[in-house]
Amino acid sequence: MLNPFEPVTIAGPEGEQTLTRPLRLGATLSAFPARSALIVDEQTSLTIFMPNLAVSSVSDDDVLHSANRFAIETPLGWEIIAARDVTLVGAHEYALSHLLRGLDGTDIYQADPLASGARILWLGSGVETLALSADWRGTSVTVTGMTQSRAAQATDLIWQDLAGVPLHPVHATWDSQRLSWIGRDRAFTGWESDADHLRYRVRLYRGETIETVDTTQTFIETSEFDRAEIVQLGPDGRESLMPETLNVGGA
Repeated sequence: MLNPFEPVTIAGPEGEQTLTRPLRLGATLSAFPARSALIVDEQTSLTIFMPNLAVSSVSDDDVLHSANRFAIETPLGWEIIAARDVTLVGAHEYALSHLLRGLDGTDIYQADPLASGARILWLGSGVETLALSADWRGTSVTVTGMTQSRAAQATDLIWQDLAGVPLHPVHATWDSQRLSWIGRDRAFTGWESDADHLRYRVRLYRGETIETVDTTQTFIETSEFDRAEIVQLGPDGRESLMPETLNVGGA
């Protein structure tokens, strides 16, 4: 955010990254209701104020491949969205619509609704990845910043590594013999119903008994249960933050 801008070197416990472009930070000018992360949000139009923003509408294909992404600060965390349509509506004011919501597992950080005046960050400038090993997950990480002329005060952050947590499955159904669901690939290029690179853990609740099944299939054969919880597993065995839940038998 330096004005005039000069490169900033950000250092963490395992390396550093140089930022060569300034951030574009603004504020929302309208309320922002929570919406499903499973479908395109065609109902919401979010008006934002963001000086020096250089962004325009993109195609459906481009918005699915990480174009026009923004992070919005809520009381719970930062929700990441993408906007297919961007319209200039005033001086430094834009209307964002045809939205993808809760990207990269951030649907848990939605507010309902989020009042206007929230900070919003464009992820197309001034944002880089600072590499950390898995050992730092959930711990305090000290980050410092330095330019040729001055140093920033060190900041301590809790690194949750949300991007490394797998998405949760969706659309669980049971036909009295087979429990099935749909897994999701983080690339978000489409629904994956039979991708063997995705793994799942199913918990079946029957009274006081819990049965756990790990599988690479998107279904299991099972007898009646009270409740099923299905999570997706990452390569390191991490579970999705939210399970897909199905209640059966009046539980």
